[in-house]
Amino acid sequence: GTFITEAHVAARLSRNRRAAASFFSKELGEQDTGWEVVRGTCTNHPFKFGRRGSKKCYELDMAMDYSSATFELGNWTVAVHGMRSCRGCLLARDREAQ
Repeated sequence: GTFITEAHVAARLSRNRRAAASFFSKELGEQDTGWEVVRGTCTNHPFKFGRRGSKKCYELDMAMDYSSATFELGNWTVAVHGMRSCRGCLLARDREAQ
């Protein structure tokens, strides 16, 4: 199977203001939490946060709980829930099937 491992949000806040944020599930640890899971820029100023962190970039509100994040702008809400990848699982299943 294929899994989505990243989510990206881009927002034009005004004519001269832009924001971008990315959620990287590879940054989640064994307990499905992480300290630098969300990274981005707010008007070209970089930021990063993780578990229980948040960032406000003008009208764009971003927050993370344990393994999920929300990005809110106006009437739009993007919610992302991540899980730590299971590396080698597909390979192990293929070997068992043979």
